[in-house]
Amino acid sequence: MTVKVKCVNCGTQVHEFTAECPNCKKPVANRDAPINVTEPPWKMKKIDYGKKFPIIPVLIIIFVGIAAALYFFMK
Repeated sequence: MTVKVKCVNCGTQVHEFTAECPNCKKPVANRDAPINVTEPPWKMKKIDYGKKFPIIPVLIIIFVGIAAALYFFMK
């Protein structure tokens, strides 16, 4: 959830953790606001797990299948 606050100098809507107003370049109301924070939620890069992680479960299933075949056929 993104919370917007108004700059006390010019009234521009800014992200709650913004230390400096992008419009008037003056500090927003909270002087203790962190300066170096992560990207705001609307700019964060989404991680696509679909391309990296399916290979691991597939390899595990193949390994278990080969192990089971070897176990039953070597009896």
